[in-house]
Amino acid sequence: MGKTVASILRVSAFAGLAAVTGGVALGVAGGFSVAASFGGVASVLGVSTGTLAIATATTAAQLFAGTPKAPRAETASQPLKTERPPRVSAYGRLKLYGAYTLYETAKDGTAVDVWAFHDGRIDGIEAWYLGDKKVTRLANGYVQGEADGLYGDSNIIQIGANLGAATETAHALVIAKVPEVWTSAHRGDGVVTGYMLSAAVKQKNFSATYANGGPNNTPLGLVIRAQPVFDWRDPAQRVDDPLTWRWSENAVLHLAHYQLVRNGKTWARHFAPTLSYWTAAANDADVAMPLRDGGTEPRYRSCVSHRHAGDGSEHKAVIAALLACFDGWMCPREDGALVVYSGRYYEPRVTVGPDIITAYTDEDGIEDENAVNEIGLTYISADHDFNAVDTTPWADEADILARGAVRSEDLANQVPSHSQARRLGKRRMMQTMAPKRGTFTTLAAGSAILSERYVNLIAAEMLGTEDEIVAYSGPAEITGLSRDLQSGAIQASWIAATPDIDEWDPAREEGEPAPTGDTIAREPLDMPVIISATAQYSAVGQTPEGDEPVDPTPGQTATGARVLIAATGPDRDDLTWSARWRVGTSGSWNEREYADADPGPGVSFLTEFVPLSNQINVQVAYSVGDGRLSPWSASAVVDTTTG
Repeated sequence: MGKTVASILRVSAFAGLAAVTGGVALGVAGGFSVAASFGGVASVLGVSTGTLAIATATTAAQLFAGTPKAPRAETASQPLKTERPPRVSAYGRLKLYGAYTLYETAKDGTAVDVWAFHDGRIDGIEAWYLGDKKVTRLANGYVQGEADGLYGDSNIIQIGANLGAATETAHALVIAKVPEVWTSAHRGDGVVTGYMLSAAVKQKNFSATYANGGPNNTPLGLVIRAQPVFDWRDPAQRVDDPLTWRWSENAVLHLAHYQLVRNGKTWARHFAPTLSYWTAAANDADVAMPLRDGGTEPRYRSCVSHRHAGDGSEHKAVIAALLACFDGWMCPREDGALVVYSGRYYEPRVTVGPDIITAYTDEDGIEDENAVNEIGLTYISADHDFNAVDTTPWADEADILARGAVRSEDLANQVPSHSQARRLGKRRMMQTMAPKRGTFTTLAAGSAILSERYVNLIAAEMLGTEDEIVAYSGPAEITGLSRDLQSGAIQASWIAATPDIDEWDPAREEGEPAPTGDTIAREPLDMPVIISATAQYSAVGQTPEGDEPVDPTPGQTATGARVLIAATGPDRDDLTWSARWRVGTSGSWNEREYADADPGPGVSFLTEFVPLSNQINVQVAYSVGDGRLSPWSASAVVDTTTG
């Protein structure tokens, strides 16, 4: 089956984790040593948000750098084999595949595979997959066999996983199979690990049992409720005690967790002073949104899986992915505390006008090459094995008709419903096609806007005179901010805000989820039927060409018995017939393949010599071109003692 991953027992800094969100293969690495540990959570350096990117410079502070594009959830799914894969953690409910930490063959031929899936404790495992196929795990850990022979007789493939507790226990079944390479020291502390034990089967049964070619091509996958997160709104939870935290799909809580646990922010400095903002955004994410077919769903959920950004290179993408799930906006205040807004219209509290604006620009409309009138949308669908699928694009049909062309872009947010994807698509379209946009520069007094997503903007010249020119007056959404550290001047980019951006009619706007259909399963093979089975006698040495005669005892004349079998099966050209016999109803079967039997619904062939007995039990079966073997027929009893 393979061998132990290089250095897994000898190098003290190895660990592996790969995950798939909507099929995305990712990875995690932590400290893994002979003494016990996968473990440890590394903080991530760098600061960014999905809407605001924070940085400093000697003369200017770039507070807002547009909206980084959230990463798309890929559709490929496969385990990761590498000596030192990066760590991965996840939020919400999603499917993960792992990175190999062991692939070995036990002395009894069992293939032993161990993977690391997730850095940190998770809340639970909801479903099990082998490759892209959902399977049933029985109470004893075995995968339930299927009617077509896949996975054998419910005693072939055994799977299991832990939840990544701070102190784990090594998988006992793995130790029992390969004690020379896997011991009780291989706990994987703080990492979700899982295993698969695949028993050896006869070659003729291999294709039926392991339809995709064996464990290498059918890795273990887990549908999990990912890591618990801190919800300060729950009085039972404490920021300094992660064991009190609870699992949630709330996208705002996910962002707070990432900043607090992965990005090194502190509760006292970065969250407590602005907690009212975080509470309002988290409450907004929990708002029940009506669905077209009845019922509701929370407004903003996420199911994001991310790599740990060791050098900061992936940090912006992680924050962007989380913020994109609720069209979030985040910025530091002057005291460094983080301000956050969810994706909804907030009534402006600050007015920016000619008294503090020193310069401005404004643009009417959008250049044709920058116009967007259709947004392709994807989401992570539980109905499609937690893969990324398409929903109805958000389209401005009137603009398409007027423009005479489709101007498309994609929005690949890692959210769990098509309705949420559509609501986010509507917001993106209205922001992208805002009728007015521009920039402005303020005096130092403009610092009041540093924690505001929406402002009342008055871009005007000679206000209050007969020659007054008003370029724009109304609510504006801030889309970019920077500050000159010497003068304190604020520079901002903006778009005209639409107060009705949150209006939602599910009957008209929800669109359609990706179509579902039953997976086409392999049809079980029918059991063949023996029509007749009769004894045939011949003297030894007078056997038909091609059979090996039984040597008689010297000085005696031998008469041997064979069984002539007539049977029926399916009418197909790829059948290869087999027969087996034994004396009585116990003992081992003697089996032989009859490759020269003519294909077709009916077949007749003669067995090899069998013992002289009044109870010879015979059965037949056939295999098909893809390697599957049919069920064995009912036994026919033949008396070979007379002849």
